[in-house]
Amino acid sequence: MGMNMIKHLVNIVLLGFLVHEGFATIPRFFRGRPRGREGMLGSPNVKHMVKLPGEQWFTQRLTHFNDANKATWQQRYWYNSTYWKLGGPVFIMIGGEGEANPTWMVEGTWIKYAQEFGAFTFMLEHRFYGHSHPT
Repeated sequence: MGMNMIKHLVNIVLLGFLVHEGFATIPRFFRGRPRGREGMLGSPNVKHMVKLPGEQWFTQRLTHFNDANKATWQQRYWYNSTYWKLGGPVFIMIGGEGEANPTWMVEGTWIKYAQEFGAFTFMLEHRFYGHSHPT
């Protein structure tokens, strides 16, 4: 092979690599969200069999900025008091733009912190996602 041919071959390989890497870093979205995932993070992996907390509901005001508007709706939430110690903090997670998953109540970094600090944990489902729909 001539030196000229080797240069062309190297250039083609480099160009192919650059094109591949350029497209490989473009995330694939569906309706503005990553495909195949709940919300942006997805759910944590539970490494062992655990009983997940049951869903709870509370009555939430539709608006907190207009006292004349008395409309309400039902918002879904979960809680876990497993690691709570008297006088411990309360941790709250507000769900992202997707259906809330109770797996977050038993796994994830925030649960490790709850264990370390003796925290009571709550997770609210974001309104308009999952089963929490104000209107």
